[in-house]
Amino acid sequence: MNNNILLKEPDAIFEPHVSDNRQLPFIFHHYNIPNHDFANFHENLELLYFRKGNGYVKYDDKEITVAKGDVIVVNSFTTHKIFAEDVIELACLIIDNDFCKSHSVDATKLFFSPHLNDKELVSFFEKIICLYHNENEQFRNFKLKCAVLNLLLYLCVNFSSYNHQPQSKYYSCDYIRLAIEYIKQNFSKKITADEVANQVGLSKFHFLREFKKQTGFTLTNYINAIRCEHAKNLLSSGKYSVKKAAILCGFHNFSYFTNLFKKHTNHLPSEYLKK
Repeated sequence: MNNNILLKEPDAIFEPHVSDNRQLPFIFHHYNIPNHDFANFHENLELLYFRKGNGYVKYDDKEITVAKGDVIVVNSFTTHKIFAEDVIELACLIIDNDFCKSHSVDATKLFFSPHLNDKELVSFFEKIICLYHNENEQFRNFKLKCAVLNLLLYLCVNFSSYNHQPQSKYYSCDYIRLAIEYIKQNFSKKITADEVANQVGLSKFHFLREFKKQTGFTLTNYINAIRCEHAKNLLSSGKYSVKKAAILCGFHNFSYFTNLFKKHTNHLPSEYLKK
């Protein structure tokens, strides 16, 4: 995971969750922490499983006390930060929303109960932890995907409701949510600043200033980052040539695509294809 971007002051960071491992469409951390340095928010669904220690989670403008066995479900675009009374052993699972959508679940359209203490949910998490740390497990990646899907299904069936309003107290997250949604739906086409600004209901120059301020990306850089991520997926599938992948991701200047892809991934498209 990389590219943590400051929101406003040092209050919160926007995390794009760019991962190099497309074999596993989620990010998993298992570690001990005293606390998080910054509050953060992101599009993807995040689950925090507390295996040891006590503390609390600042969840938007609420404080949730947590202890061993608790799971905090961080909804899409919800600001959060962990504070510890002692050292916390934490398992953190961040599920790529495109992966969720490919299985008919859009986390941005659902609201999950944020504070859970459920033995079945803990059992799912422990299985994921065991599989993740056993790199010699036969069919490990396949089993991990199935385990994450089973956990996601359990969450959806038991602890979710439809909600179309962003949960964050930061009104500005709504701009980002709408802009990201529009970009991801239209990245293969030519996208102008006027179009995106119109989608979020702001003037072009006000939107561009706010987008850069709140994400750290210019609009063009963010669009290109999304396009390169999709190009990586197409190339890793082995079904597309470099030129075809570039065109499908909205790049019609092959030289420009090659240079931009190298800058984004540290590999030429042809090297990534062979890799």
